[in-house]
Amino acid sequence: MSFMAFGLLTLDLVRLVSSNAAFLSENGWQGLQDGGLRQLLELLISCVGAMAAWLLFKLCETVLIQSLTR
Repeated sequence: MSFMAFGLLTLDLVRLVSSNAAFLSENGWQGLQDGGLRQLLELLISCVGAMAAWLLFKLCETVLIQSLTR
């Protein structure tokens, strides 16, 4: 399940973050007032969630491999 969560959280995440950064750099303060900063924070939270899901997946994988090799 953590691998699926990682996949869903990272779907187009790089494109969205780069588009948001371009929007903020083009529009400056007005872009921040129009919700660009909130969207950037939400995208960063998605990145952290995706990293947590990936780490959980790798942890489960490591535990499974260790239990199978003993």
